[in-house]
Amino acid sequence: MEIFITGIPLGATEFHLHDVLTPVLHGPSFAHYSTLDRPFNFIVRIFEPKKGARRGRGRLAIGGRTWRDGLLLVPSRAIGEYFLDSVNCCEDFMDPVIINEVFGQRLKFRAGKHELSERDLQRLEGPYVDAQALREDTERRAELSKLMEISKVEFGWHCHDDAISIEASLCSIDPPWSISFDVKHRRIVIENNAGMRVIIRFKAVRATLEGERCFLWLDQPPIFDQQHQPNRNPNPDPNIDPDQHAPKSDRNVNVLNFNVNPIVANFDFGFNFDDIWRDIQLEGDLINDDYDFGLPEEELRDRLKSPNPHCPIFAYLRIICFSFSHSDQIGIFERKARTARLSIETSTAHDLVKRGHFSAMNVSKFRRSLKLLPYDIAFQLDGLLSRCIFHPSELLELVDPICAAIDEFGSEKTVILTRSLESQRGKYPRLPARELFYGLCQEIDDSRDYQPHKTSSLRRGRVSVASELFYCHRATITPTSTILAGPLPDETNRVIRQFSNNMSNFLRVEFREEDRHQIRQDEEVNTNTFIDERFGSILHDGLTVAGRKFELLGWSSSALREHAVWFIHPFEIIQDSQPVIVDGDYIRNSLGDFSKVIQCPARYGARIGQAFSATEPTIDIGFHEIIQIGDKESNTDPPSVFTDGVSPMSPELAAEIWSIMTNKQSKRRFKESPPPSAFQIRFGGAKGVFCVCSSMKGSRHIAIRPSMSKFESTDSVVEVSKAFDRPMDTFLNRPLVMLLETLGVPLKPLMELQRQALDRTEEKSWSCPTMAQLLEESGLGGAFALPSIFTHLSPRPGEVDITQRSGDPPSSMVAFLQRVIRFSVNHILWEIKYKARIKVPDAWTLVGVADEHDYLREGEIYACIRKLDGEIIYIEGPVLISRSPTVHPGDARMVRAIGRPPHSGSGVGLSLLFNCVVFSCRGKRSLPSMLAGGDLDGDIYALILDPNLHIVENKPPEEATVAKVLKNIGRSSNVRDLGDFVTDYIKNDMLGVISTRLLRTADKAEKCMEDEACLTLARLHSIAVDFPKTGIPVQFHEMPRAPKGLPDWDSGQANVDAESDSYYRSERHLGYLYREVKLPAVPEAKRTARQQLRLRRRRERQGEREMYVEDIQGIFESSKDENPVTQTLVQKIGSTFSVGREEDGESFDIIEEMMAIFQQYARELEIISSARPVVASRPLSEEEIVAGSIVATSSQYVRRYSPSNVYLWTNVCV
Repeated sequence: MEIFITGIPLGATEFHLHDVLTPVLHGPSFAHYSTLDRPFNFIVRIFEPKKGARRGRGRLAIGGRTWRDGLLLVPSRAIGEYFLDSVNCCEDFMDPVIINEVFGQRLKFRAGKHELSERDLQRLEGPYVDAQALREDTERRAELSKLMEISKVEFGWHCHDDAISIEASLCSIDPPWSISFDVKHRRIVIENNAGMRVIIRFKAVRATLEGERCFLWLDQPPIFDQQHQPNRNPNPDPNIDPDQHAPKSDRNVNVLNFNVNPIVANFDFGFNFDDIWRDIQLEGDLINDDYDFGLPEEELRDRLKSPNPHCPIFAYLRIICFSFSHSDQIGIFERKARTARLSIETSTAHDLVKRGHFSAMNVSKFRRSLKLLPYDIAFQLDGLLSRCIFHPSELLELVDPICAAIDEFGSEKTVILTRSLESQRGKYPRLPARELFYGLCQEIDDSRDYQPHKTSSLRRGRVSVASELFYCHRATITPTSTILAGPLPDETNRVIRQFSNNMSNFLRVEFREEDRHQIRQDEEVNTNTFIDERFGSILHDGLTVAGRKFELLGWSSSALREHAVWFIHPFEIIQDSQPVIVDGDYIRNSLGDFSKVIQCPARYGARIGQAFSATEPTIDIGFHEIIQIGDKESNTDPPSVFTDGVSPMSPELAAEIWSIMTNKQSKRRFKESPPPSAFQIRFGGAKGVFCVCSSMKGSRHIAIRPSMSKFESTDSVVEVSKAFDRPMDTFLNRPLVMLLETLGVPLKPLMELQRQALDRTEEKSWSCPTMAQLLEESGLGGAFALPSIFTHLSPRPGEVDITQRSGDPPSSMVAFLQRVIRFSVNHILWEIKYKARIKVPDAWTLVGVADEHDYLREGEIYACIRKLDGEIIYIEGPVLISRSPTVHPGDARMVRAIGRPPHSGSGVGLSLLFNCVVFSCRGKRSLPSMLAGGDLDGDIYALILDPNLHIVENKPPEEATVAKVLKNIGRSSNVRDLGDFVTDYIKNDMLGVISTRLLRTADKAEKCMEDEACLTLARLHSIAVDFPKTGIPVQFHEMPRAPKGLPDWDSGQANVDAESDSYYRSERHLGYLYREVKLPAVPEAKRTARQQLRLRRRRERQGEREMYVEDIQGIFESSKDENPVTQTLVQKIGSTFSVGREEDGESFDIIEEMMAIFQQYARELEIISSARPVVASRPLSEEEIVAGSIVATSSQYVRRYSPSNVYLWTNVCV
């Protein structure tokens, strides 16, 4: 209920008003309105006086004095009416002493005229917040946010001789400058009177005090912004009215909410002050999900690439130096920094010099020199600058030695040398760049006489890089800089294979925030305008890298989800004896005929994207071997397509494709397994699934349906995106758990499944054989063959198992493997805790195909499991089938599996189908379309046989969309239109926000996912899923407002207490499952990273001793080492290679070759470790890379740096 207050003097604050109201509302008279011994929440607001108004809302003149009006909001009408009755009936109901001391006269109350907004109701119903804690915390924050004037703001570079070279200064830009701590957003803010700001996040900085100076050492570039400049002519989104959806009572007022928004409490108003500093990294999810466009467009700040548009070097300068205007402020700053939990220490003074490393002349010379070098080498040099490893002066000094190295060693070896400079700088930071390069050249020169034999027994059997992989150059565009990495292994696609001799002319470009997270909306900054100006200009005008100009080419659907696209540098080829320039237009036009979709940039880009999907080429198909057939549809209006995305193929053709995919050069395991029944393919302009069909037996044909054909193309190679040669396990996930609860599945069976998974993980980690099984099941350590290693390390009688955790301290090798085990176990537990990824027994995940023989009735399915060991399982009886993501109550349904097919009739053809689920082609609507809008072009479906997880009834499915509306531009799209769409997608990518908000809403809703708000979000989710193909986004204001408070299961990796102010204890199934799991390895990963950092620094100080051949021979000859790992390795290697101290030289050659391979492995591992670190302040540890598991505290790590990427890169490395 809203209660109107009058008679509030100008000098009073919301805290004063709260002091008056608390003894009343939380006193004995209202005790019966409190629950669980906790008072109820209330909200007070005081309206700001309107300038120039004599009388009106917020201002009232009485006896020559000015008063203000306000509001009191209480959770229920019963409380409000009881309060008004008590105040009006009893003059002493409120303490007159407090009233007179604070306000000077009695306050007046009357019932308000407005209903409470949804936002206020959520705040009032949330966890109670103590106002005294709020006041104390507000005072702390106010003290930290006080401006401290500084006299200089300079940006510098840490030189190899330990001096700091000042390269740029802000002193001349609208002084004076000041510094403050913004605890709300966990950042340091340096600003001037003109409204320009330099923002540094707490997690990306450490501070040192040197006399009267302070140095901020940055792990990433700062953020620059300024007050909005009207002449910048921003381009606001006309579809969004920033104030349209704000409640009237929320506008133009100063608000003190005593029931603080729990979502922001961890960053804005954490009442347990230590909670503010908890090392969680949820900013991306929180800001995106709860940004409410509260400021008008003209009040938003403008984000800048650089504080000086003519001096773009600030991104490279990771040291900010400033001096205080008053000497006593040094101690104040230090106390504030320690209160803010900022890393700060006093250090010896550095020499401040001005060497001009980043002078315009040096930068210009460096850019020109890049054009004179081979691109692969120029890319490495440009990358060293972009990653702030060397400055332009050092890189200029390297140009002549690099040219000499090219003449002496060739370009290929020189690329390796330049690529190794980064690791050398890490080992020897005090050495100049030229000395580091000369040292690397000397290593190559010393080993010049050593040439390993091509038929060496050591290399025999080593497989070359698979044809489906190539080394990809990468660029990450951030608001301030362009960061280059690679080349790193990536999967090939049709375009890359077509121009395999020109792979270096392709560049994978992704758009990120400075911390490598996806771009987030900001409540203060005009993010959309900045994306247009910064990212849009690159997408429109191209990108210059290492002296080459690249232009937008296209993207795959998976890359677009990561905000990544392909760029191309035009090059020349010879075609029909004539030179032809290959650029973006040439490639797009060569892919096929897109006339049917070219007026919709999104659909046009999606169709082009088929050629950029990662695929494996197999066989050529002649056009006479292609059969055009129609789709099977229902008799309804409009019809439902039962064969959407699937068509038959002959068994002989499937066997031929499989034989190519499992040839001798392939790394694919289980080569002797029978051909799969289904393949996900790209063929010319068609995409979907080819499924073997008995009616085509004895021929070499494939069929194409209209639902598969997306555009016309003359390409005749069958490209396989995935072969479904084995059944996949089924795992629960958070949306599915929430849906099962919505549909009546009790908590007990889910808890039992999780306990089984936890017990199984713990038990299997205690011995080598079972650990090998666990790694195999979890897909971990595959690149390093860890399952095989642990199998071979199984203890013999009388030996100690390396997995044991007690006894004498383990050797370094054993300790390393034990950490690998713990990190692997942690990976499994992490996915159980934070993703509810719980394995379901008696369940399978299979690709969907259609019943070509029309045997199955409506509501029936057929599925036959063929395991790799040859075991056959026919699924029969009631089955719960679903498809991720499950966002609607109808996305999981009960169906009947028919079991073994008949030996005669139309059902005989089903017997050829293994490891796929066959759907009926009868009824009014296809079953896949009822499961989260699925189809049969490669979608996979979970089949759960456990009756404890079955639902009682099927809910109505989400309405099928008849035809998707496309955003057409009325003309043929060009590359600029494609760039416009990518820019629009980055600004309006709401899919993750919708999914998260749906789960949070369901957690608080009485009907769970059947709540109206959830159903609205499910509908918007479908629109967001189609956004990459339709070009029509979901607008933020279309979404129902997020409920206040975060459930504890959504606390990231903070391990927060369920009673904390930021999170509430969820009583949903997800909450109970979440609280059951503990993660032991996060502290271990941090300790390991610190140990590796200390070891690296010790090597820097002491110098790293090289290992010689004699050292290796000594290891093989020593009988003193009882380490089981070393013993096993010695035995295995010794049985294959002669590595003793023979005089014939063979042992020497073999060991030297081992060392050369190991050194190459170490270099590649260092590159992978530091290529895209999850935590900016530390690279990945070797244990994490070997295990293929990233132990991090980032909420977006899976999207940014998934274990699958680690596997891909290390698979080639190993």
